[in-house]
Amino acid sequence: MSIEIVTYADEHFGGVGSLWREAFPEDPPWNNAASVIPAKIAFQQHLFFVALETGRVIGSLMAGYDGHRGWVNRIAVLRSHQGQGVGSALMRKAEAQLRIMGCTKINLQVRTSNAQAAEFYRRLGYAIEDRISMSKRIAASALHDDPGTIAKTVDIGERAQSESDMRAQMHELVHRVKNDMQVLRSLLSAAERETENAEAREVLADAARRVSTVAAVQHGIVTQGTESFDTRSFLEALGRNASQSFGRKADIEIDAASGSLPNKTALPLALIVNELITNAVKHGKGERNHVSVKLSLVNRDKESILSVQDDGPGFVPGPPRKRASGLGLVTALAGQLGGKLDVTTNHGARCTVRFGASTPP
Repeated sequence: MSIEIVTYADEHFGGVGSLWREAFPEDPPWNNAASVIPAKIAFQQHLFFVALETGRVIGSLMAGYDGHRGWVNRIAVLRSHQGQGVGSALMRKAEAQLRIMGCTKINLQVRTSNAQAAEFYRRLGYAIEDRISMSKRIAASALHDDPGTIAKTVDIGERAQSESDMRAQMHELVHRVKNDMQVLRSLLSAAERETENAEAREVLADAARRVSTVAAVQHGIVTQGTESFDTRSFLEALGRNASQSFGRKADIEIDAASGSLPNKTALPLALIVNELITNAVKHGKGERNHVSVKLSLVNRDKESILSVQDDGPGFVPGPPRKRASGLGLVTALAGQLGGKLDVTTNHGARCTVRFGASTPP
């Protein structure tokens, strides 16, 4: 049996969900894949591993590191593949990654009734310590308190709330929204993989990328807590998001100095960047399997200039066929910023959006 241990990706969502239903049949609803996976992706996704056999998910493990101790949980292997070294391979992968991060000790929990799991860890060198495992639920869970509820108002018993309380609630809201966006992206990606229609797959993939872009902007702006954002950090985040989406199909270069723009420009600008990068990858590579994309943003006096340049054959834009995607969407979004789109061809296509630093309300 050939086993491959890889970092979790959207395409593994369905397989991990099926695995967990088999491995943890008595789990409460708030421990299902739709609840747990988005939260893990938001925190140390690189420590979420899956075991694959010819592309099929046969095992999983989640690890974490807080700078002092490491931990592992949700380790599971399909019953049909237990006893074949899958769990051990997952543990070796997690231990190696945690060791690289500077971790010197791993803690884990096993139910006292699960003698099989305890023996598994003992064979890997883990020992029972003279400790008592304790826990406390410190945040309300919508699924725990009222299955099917999306949002729940928490009565804290006081009308006056301190600024720190308000900030904590805002961060909780941001975290939940990010999780919901990740679930939506995972559902779109799953639908993309299942459809046999090429045009439908492309539409679903584009939609998933837009959801990912919106999630990245929302998280970055709210957690930053200011009325403006740094343009360089903004573009770097969008570049990383695009690189994760397109993988080896695109080499994305960022050219932007630190500057600031008002938060109200963030979402339309991010969607513009996403559409232009997507356009460059789709049409700029021609017969090749790879395209180089240069993304730049310059602030000059009262004008900002965004440009996306590829090294492909270039093209002559015609009237936009659709307003909900591609250059049609870019044109509409540029209008929201009080700007316009220009396309030129010179050693590839260059799409430029000029807009005022002070945008219309």
